[in-house]
Amino acid sequence: MGDVSAEVTRVTGTEPPVSDARRAVASDDRRLAELREIAARLEDGGSLVDLAARLRDVTAERSAQTAVGLAADTVVSGPPEGHPLDSLRREGMQVRALCAGLRAELERLGGSPSRRRWRAGCPLVARLAERLSAVEPRVRREQQAWFPALAALGAEGPAALMRDHQAEALETLRRLRVAVACDDAGSAVEMGLRLLDLLDDLAATEEHVLAPIAERSLSPGDWAAVRDLEDGVGWSLIAVPPPWPAP
Repeated sequence: MGDVSAEVTRVTGTEPPVSDARRAVASDDRRLAELREIAARLEDGGSLVDLAARLRDVTAERSAQTAVGLAADTVVSGPPEGHPLDSLRREGMQVRALCAGLRAELERLGGSPSRRRWRAGCPLVARLAERLSAVEPRVRREQQAWFPALAALGAEGPAALMRDHQAEALETLRRLRVAVACDDAGSAVEMGLRLLDLLDDLAATEEHVLAPIAERSLSPGDWAAVRDLEDGVGWSLIAVPPPWPAP
């Protein structure tokens, strides 16, 4: 949580107001249990239509502070640096930090910002939107490395749950950048808030569906192949991870 807060402060110059998020998430065991149940039912061959609807219900209630708080409760110890699971987690922290900064700025601007407020806030919104463009190669890595590896083992549920949300998030990101470039304050705020909701939903699915299923399903050889494919797409949110498996 300290790392996320420090990154938000570095990007925005303002410490994010999320001091109560950890407590709120820690008391919400029901939603975390439901997300884990969705992952388990996917592995058991549950209906993708039913589980997708259930996932939307579970994630729709989460606020931005909850999304940041989920990171605080993620497993502290895990795979070594360079392993795709570790890279997914560290990239996720960067996405949440950028989202927290963007949400704070959009909420400060309000739904219909005056020209004066928009002129003052537009450079920061533009900078954060540009940095969030690094989500695009993250999505490509999941689609070109993670999803095929799981599909080869018959675990197609995560891809089925995530692809439409990923496409919508990338399109919303594009519209946000267009609105900023066109100096359309109202559309920029609207698209920005929509993007944050979509990225929050994807973060929950990655952490509580994609990662657990992959961890249980993929062998060391599978993970090595995933890492090779990830390197082929490239890295933006984090520095290129060290080789894995270690030479």
